[in-house]
Amino acid sequence: MDKRVAYLCAGLCFSPDHEFRMMLVNRLQRDLQSANVLEVAVALNAGAKLLTADMIPAVLPIIANLLKHDQEIIRKKAVMLLHRFHSLQPDAVAHMGDKVREWWPP
Repeated sequence: MDKRVAYLCAGLCFSPDHEFRMMLVNRLQRDLQSANVLEVAVALNAGAKLLTADMIPAVLPIIANLLKHDQEIIRKKAVMLLHRFHSLQPDAVAHMGDKVREWWPP
């Protein structure tokens, strides 16, 4: 609950060009790689609100790995975050189409 509130406050208080957002990338990376499903889900939600186009390369490999996660909700949120990345910078995730299709149910 604390992380969720902290990410929400960060999204509300800091502008997209604020330097503190760059420091949040490190925390998001750790939460995205966590064994706790709730932490991963919160980090994926926060990523959609906090990450900017220049931060995409820092988390994209982790998001690609989450497309193979055991939990369906994590895979779904990872695809939703990739969609957000596509709206921010289409070229950054253009190569991810095949990976999403592999996961997507028939």
